[in-house]
Amino acid sequence: MLNLLPRSIMNCEGVSRRSMLQIGVLGGLGLTLPAALKLKQAAAGNHSGSDVNCILVWTSGGTSHIDTFDPKPEAPASIRGEFGVIDTAIPGIQFTDIMPNLARELKRFAVMRSWNPKNGAHGSADAWVMSGRKFNATVTYPTYGSVISYQKGFKSAMPPFVQLGNAVNRSRNGGTAGILGMQYNPFEIHADPKVNNFKVRDITPPNGVDMSRVDRRREMLAAIDSTQMGADLQPEAFSALDEHYKTAFNMITAPETKRAFDIGQEDDKLRDAYGRNSFGQRCL
Repeated sequence: MLNLLPRSIMNCEGVSRRSMLQIGVLGGLGLTLPAALKLKQAAAGNHSGSDVNCILVWTSGGTSHIDTFDPKPEAPASIRGEFGVIDTAIPGIQFTDIMPNLARELKRFAVMRSWNPKNGAHGSADAWVMSGRKFNATVTYPTYGSVISYQKGFKSAMPPFVQLGNAVNRSRNGGTAGILGMQYNPFEIHADPKVNNFKVRDITPPNGVDMSRVDRRREMLAAIDSTQMGADLQPEAFSALDEHYKTAFNMITAPETKRAFDIGQEDDKLRDAYGRNSFGQRCL
């Protein structure tokens, strides 16, 4: 069967070599590259799938592979881990006996054993894993969340890319927006959700500042901006800033943002099930 329109002619590096050869063949049938791309765009517009949320659990260096997914039970005592082993849902694959739930559910996820960053620096490895591209000292490639933020933008008052905690090695700019620009960096929450009266700093007014005072500040800022714009030669720059201000105020005042981070409203049994520690409460 002659496939005139491949399902995907793009990959993370751009147009694939195979697809370029296919487009060359299409040229002989009266289909040029712009026409082929137009057909691809039309096909993408007919996609009926819906957006999903993605949670990346980042353990900053990870746990010991010998103590978790790769126990090496046949290795000498000087190499193998201290724990016993159990079978998993996939025949021939064993985990340590401290991971019964993950062992039982192995058919629902994959363990990758083949990747090697070939260096001992967590910073370089973090940048590679979080962007899908090998570390480059001259170009900071964006992390997944920043790409999604750039492509999808705000769907509501909630920021499109949120990072809980600061356990990301930034020595090589891993986990940042990089070349996409700072506006696509993660909305970072460094406060510890296991503590009482957990608050998100950037969406919680300081002590002594209520929402009516926030509204007055917004009105004053709008008055200053309108005066400045009349005398300024670059109104486009002000318009761009206005959009950022609107987004920030929307996040601060939106009820859904308050609810999203109000972990105190969760049932105590559910919070206990996740673990009353920083990692567990961040997962919740």
